[in-house]
Amino acid sequence: MLCVIALAALSGPVPKAGVVVLATLIALTLVHPGKRARAASMLGASVLAPVLLLAAIWHSPQLRLIHHHPLRAVLAALIALAALGLVARAIYRRPWLLGPLVVLTLPFRIPISAGGTTSNLLVPLYFVVGAGALAFAGRLTRAEPDALEREAADGYRGPGALLFLPYLSGERTPLDDPYARGVLFGMSETTTRADVARAIMEGVALTLAEARDCLAAAGATIDCVGLIGGGARSALWTRMIAAATGFEVVRRRGGETGPALGAARLARMAATGESAETVCKPPEVADKTTPDPRLAEAFAHQRERFKALYAAVKAEFRRQPTA
Repeated sequence: MLCVIALAALSGPVPKAGVVVLATLIALTLVHPGKRARAASMLGASVLAPVLLLAAIWHSPQLRLIHHHPLRAVLAALIALAALGLVARAIYRRPWLLGPLVVLTLPFRIPISAGGTTSNLLVPLYFVVGAGALAFAGRLTRAEPDALEREAADGYRGPGALLFLPYLSGERTPLDDPYARGVLFGMSETTTRADVARAIMEGVALTLAEARDCLAAAGATIDCVGLIGGGARSALWTRMIAAATGFEVVRRRGGETGPALGAARLARMAATGESAETVCKPPEVADKTTPDPRLAEAFAHQRERFKALYAAVKAEFRRQPTA
């Protein structure tokens, strides 16, 4: 009885407020800066939309079962949710399944009577789209940095369709553009979190290539660079940077803590008066990575797309809100 009362309440003024909430959730999915908030908004919209649809068709003949047998209706709803979870899990593991499932469900329609008219709703298609949204949100939000790096490195063959401009707080060399912001371009329903991780890493490597050109224009000659900081743990990132810049990249033991170690050494010199020659001894070399010619060619092509994307969106950066 409680289920019937709760569902019947949806036939009153509640749906009007629900439509406003649904529109807000969709807007947050599109514009909110936090990926977890976007994913939560997407899931909220996916749950609220069928509830509002149910409210609109509450008095239709198709829902006679719910009116007379609410427990069966609840059981059917639970089974549908379980099925949605199973399909979402399958798409999460195999993103290529989404396309065939959409094609398979597209011909099927369910007639729904409401407002004196009958509409043929693509309910099976909505089910698949909802499962795809769940899988997409899961792929983008459930990952640790080390796990992402391993996924990105697995089977890496070079830059793909996805591009990332890593200008999260403006860009200095060589753009001198404080308005620039990050852009992820080229996503599709098959995009995985590994694809996003690769694009981000490639974007950083491409900005280093642009900095290299500035140094070369100033007359600097560089053949080898050292990689320090947290990114130095990644062999994949090292390969990318070598390919994008054309430099031999050297990693040293403990290089991931290099910035902190450098600051500590400066503090020691200031406190004790010791010389740089005594304190700042270079750590042992861990490995050296030379540019892969095939990968370098792929990065050269990707760099042209990278520069074209920035040129295409540059004017939009100045028009964005400054909140």
